[in-house]
Amino acid sequence: MRMPGIAEFLYDSNLLKKELFTAVPLRQQELSMPEQDRYCMEIRQEIDSIRFSESSFKKGGGRDYIRRLQNEITVRNLERALGAYLKERHKNRAVRRRGWKEIAACLSPEEAVAEIISLPVSPDFLNKEYWAVVFTFNDTVPHVTSLCTYLELPYLIVDKREAYNRLWTPIGKLAGGCSHIYLSLDGNLNTIPFARLFDGKQYVCEKYVLHHLSYTGDIPAIKKRQESRKDISRDIIFFGGAEFNLPPDSVYGEKRGQGFAYLPGTVIEIDSISRLLSASNRWNIHKYTGREANETAFRKLSRRPFSSAVLHIATHGFNLPYNDSIQSPAIACKGESGHQDPLMRTGFLLSGANEAWTEHRPAGGKEDGILTALEISSLDLSRIELAVLSSCYSAEGEIEEAEGVFGLRRAFRLAGVESMLVSLWEVGDKATVELMTDFYRFWQTGMGKQEAFTCAQRNMIRKYPHNIRDWSGFMLIE
Repeated sequence: MRMPGIAEFLYDSNLLKKELFTAVPLRQQELSMPEQDRYCMEIRQEIDSIRFSESSFKKGGGRDYIRRLQNEITVRNLERALGAYLKERHKNRAVRRRGWKEIAACLSPEEAVAEIISLPVSPDFLNKEYWAVVFTFNDTVPHVTSLCTYLELPYLIVDKREAYNRLWTPIGKLAGGCSHIYLSLDGNLNTIPFARLFDGKQYVCEKYVLHHLSYTGDIPAIKKRQESRKDISRDIIFFGGAEFNLPPDSVYGEKRGQGFAYLPGTVIEIDSISRLLSASNRWNIHKYTGREANETAFRKLSRRPFSSAVLHIATHGFNLPYNDSIQSPAIACKGESGHQDPLMRTGFLLSGANEAWTEHRPAGGKEDGILTALEISSLDLSRIELAVLSSCYSAEGEIEEAEGVFGLRRAFRLAGVESMLVSLWEVGDKATVELMTDFYRFWQTGMGKQEAFTCAQRNMIRKYPHNIRDWSGFMLIE
């Protein structure tokens, strides 16, 4: 594409789209308010009480449908009032949108930016084209290149060599000799593990360090944080080994065999990482396992005054398809859900979850052990530097046109978490323990998070060259 100025236009438009649809800037302003700001807290509590009420659940009856619309109008009015309040309080601290030149100026010579953009090519939006805007420190203008169409994705998943040629070769050429690529995906490309694209000799992650970003406008802030956090001490909070069959106020074992099974591998994972980190005086270790791995303990992390912390969650996750015929207000019903909001259909489980899950209790119970993405998004986890979601399919969610992935990665970002390590599919216990332990081992040597994760992936490739799924199922998103 050689139209003058088109690359700048596409890049700036995509950044604006992400700002508008993710609502992260507004949420971050809210999280930066002092804890004693009662007006802000009261509005948030009122919004949450409506969202998690049974009357907000989608039902088929006319009266219920009208009530749901009334709730939605009320929530939107409350959010409008909250937005106006935050705008007034932050009027002298407005977030300035950065152009590509300012972002390029903060890159080092070995770094490049690749912003993926989806553009509709049919009136019904059934087909889209994926393009990449790429630039480096030395470029006078950004470059744009075509990748593939949405309808071609199923074939590219099967043909790995063609996937490399279509999805990576154009980006690699424009990035020149850069070894670090800041990559922001769009649309259904969020489900493609770019690290495992293969040219017949090497995987992409063996030649490049991929910095997966939700939003490339964050690059200057990410670099500033990296510089300020050299040689600091961190807190790390582990949640794992949850007793899913344990009702909150009952003796363990009363309902054994129902719902989700205990995961002994998560305890091995936590112990392995804890032993590694305990040898250093730079980590303060906090463990919540067994009965203590519960929703009450997790919620207490909200607004907890860490200087910088890592949250490591090793448990069962869920991501349910929507079925509009389901009338139950419970989160799950025979592997599906009647909740229209995708953030109510994905999450993870802590101690005691089986009772609420198997008895089909209404969603939103404060201490039911089931944490949905919507509940997580209402917390303040802005002191968490990295959330490691060591559960199956934690990167999944519903992909909305122009709005990204509605799942745990979105929820934790709205809660203020800076980075997330998530999985695209199910990975075995042994491989997960090795990959995670390697990641922390490399990270504590002084590497950046993304470089440490890439080294851990490369180590897995060397040890298990034929077990591709074991190392490529996880991705770190900054």
